[in-house]
Amino acid sequence: MVIGVTGGVGVGKSQLMEFFKKECQADVLLADDAAKEVMEPEGEAYPALVEEFVKKEGLSLLTPSGGIDRKALARVVVVMPSSVLR
Repeated sequence: MVIGVTGGVGVGKSQLMEFFKKECQADVLLADDAAKEVMEPEGEAYPALVEEFVKKEGLSLLTPSGGIDRKALARVVVVMPSSVLR
């Protein structure tokens, strides 16, 4: 069985996930954690993000250590939503 939980900020998603983990011994996948993982320099999405947004668009999205600046990427998504659809 797969259950998806969505909702706004502060509605209790994290508490519900903790309940599922502790009381139901359920495996829980947090989309935010998965997204962070694939955007790490060794992650699956990293090369494509760097190619598309840093090299092609010339945007400054890398941290001093070479990782993706997620806040800067979020601003790009808001300002240039069509760039995400490519």
